[in-house]
Amino acid sequence: MKLAVVALVTLILEITMPAIVSAKDIELARVSAIELNVRNSPNVSGKVLGTLKMGAIVGVLARQGGWAHILSIENGKRLTGWANETYLSAIPAVRNPPATPRVPMQGAYLPNPLSFKPNSFDCHESPAGGGFDSCELAISIDVSLPSDYSPYLKDSVTIECAAEVEYHRANGYFTETDSERGTAYVSLYNGSGSESITLDFSLGFGVDPVTNARVSSLDCSPE
Repeated sequence: MKLAVVALVTLILEITMPAIVSAKDIELARVSAIELNVRNSPNVSGKVLGTLKMGAIVGVLARQGGWAHILSIENGKRLTGWANETYLSAIPAVRNPPATPRVPMQGAYLPNPLSFKPNSFDCHESPAGGGFDSCELAISIDVSLPSDYSPYLKDSVTIECAAEVEYHRANGYFTETDSERGTAYVSLYNGSGSESITLDFSLGFGVDPVTNARVSSLDCSPE
């Protein structure tokens, strides 16, 4: 319903500018009859151009002798004509209609709103000694949405991170890998927020102990 009102107000502004913007409020009304005829003139003998159902929102462009010159957008169809104002209930005026959201220009450069980096990478020694049996990767995540996206801001965003670790055992002949994924829920305030996530890597079982490990890849993206 809110989007319909915004669309209607925008259309009225296009039709009546600059008079409405500078001189008076935009007048809206809701149809209170089960079915309301819209005619081409302000009298019952006027040709019926269409009908509106109860609850439909209309813009009132003018009034004359108990009739209202109205504009309606229902199901994407525009209807303009005269209706008996007895069956129109006033809606509080809109002095400053919401601006139409500005979509960023296609092809325009905008900075990536998501940044991430590894905070630490720690490996834990096996109880048996001589090598590692697991590692932890701590990742910091920052989200900062450009003002171009302000009409579409959310309270939070879900970020998924995926990383791969390469490691070698004491024999040094083969490179083994382990991949893990994790999810972070970043709360946003004015389009910005920060969070951290830790991925745990199990280095598996082997005859020889793991002697070194490193992060070979890391990527984070919105779900």
